[in-house]
Amino acid sequence: MVSVASRILLAALILSSFTSLAQPSKTYLFEQLKQPTYLQSFNALFNGEDDLEPWLKAYIENRDGVETPRQFRLIGEQTFEVYRVCEPHKCPDNFLFVLFMPDGAQAWGLFTKDDGASRYFGNPDSNIKEALRAIEEDSL
Repeated sequence: MVSVASRILLAALILSSFTSLAQPSKTYLFEQLKQPTYLQSFNALFNGEDDLEPWLKAYIENRDGVETPRQFRLIGEQTFEVYRVCEPHKCPDNFLFVLFMPDGAQAWGLFTKDDGASRYFGNPDSNIKEALRAIEEDSL
């Protein structure tokens, strides 16, 4: 015979497992870059680029950065993936914002520094630039 307390505990465990399944998983850029398509698009952003900031080089090489989970942004009629990475210990103003096509086949980036300088990667058109700037504004 199962006690009332055991039944309540079992019900709570079952409900908590359903609740965790319903919550979206938090995906970070370093995780997404384990997928070859995303990694290729990400690396393409920096091919041939000179004068990269040391912390950005470190992130590209070994994922040394502070990240926030993936978000989604509607641009036109298409949903893009958004990732934010900041320089360790200097997060408020030193960011890399990365925008991916839904399948990871193409990426664009906006790098911002605490001195107000910024730099685009991936040759974004005006719509993508506007979206990246809006993402930056949302992060302030």
